[in-house]
Amino acid sequence: MRGKQVNVRIEESLYEWLKKKAEKERRSMTSQLNIILEKEKANATA
Repeated sequence: MRGKQVNVRIEESLYEWLKKKAEKERRSMTSQLNIILEKEKANATA
């Protein structure tokens, strides 16, 4: 399933943090961001 494309602006420090976290986990930044958002969604609905 193909997701929606969304363009967002984020602070440089958040960008660098996300980039490093994705590299550490061997994921793309998009995949890493999706995982972070899914976890946040699960916590918000729990």
